[in-house]
Amino acid sequence: MAFTRPTERLYGNVPVKMKKGIANRIAGVILRSTVLSENYKDDCLEFGIKKKAGELTESSDEGLPVTELNEIVTELWYRKTVIKPAYKKLKTEQKHIVKINRGVLIHELLSRLGNASDVERCIQSAHLNGIISSPETDEYKSILENIVNDEAVKEWFGGAGVVMAETEVLTKDGKILRPDRVVVNGNDAVIIDYKTGKERKEDEEQLGEYESVLKEMGYGNIRKFLLYIGDYDGKVMKVREV
Repeated sequence: MAFTRPTERLYGNVPVKMKKGIANRIAGVILRSTVLSENYKDDCLEFGIKKKAGELTESSDEGLPVTELNEIVTELWYRKTVIKPAYKKLKTEQKHIVKINRGVLIHELLSRLGNASDVERCIQSAHLNGIISSPETDEYKSILENIVNDEAVKEWFGGAGVVMAETEVLTKDGKILRPDRVVVNGNDAVIIDYKTGKERKEDEEQLGEYESVLKEMGYGNIRKFLLYIGDYDGKVMKVREV
């Protein structure tokens, strides 16, 4: 709450619930002020002249008494403010050196991508959200363009069908699945899972879960692909249909 020069009225709701706390300290200041304490009742401070909106004028505050407060209640900002990075998993800081997991970062950018025409917008959004820095924009733009224009996968980013990127799907048993990309066109569905690093058996099992849910949703023709991307250069290393 700020008690600094209200234009027309000042309302303060200061409930006292704990033995210690900022609310009690504000209430203490009010009660020690002769003028303010007279207007403090039932944990509520009302100060000023009540008038209807049509009656208010620029000089409506003339004649109001001025009260000097000898005590100002403040709190150190760093005790109340916590800065939490939205993408902590993408960047880690050790001994003042920022290390970026490029594979995870490329995966994150792809999850924000609708179609090939969205590359510029995707990069701008990532920059504004602090995922990539200004000097990195051109580099990651080039990486995304190379991926979406690769002959093996360009069909998935061509704009045909409805794209569901990182969309949560709730199974019957309450489990939440989040396939990287699903392209739906009529009764057909294509599931794409992005992978970096080495191939693993679990990759196929995960796609099987996605397929089961889509079948329950009524899709008859379902194809599943694993897209392996270089975790450093972002190149399409391998496309495998499961």
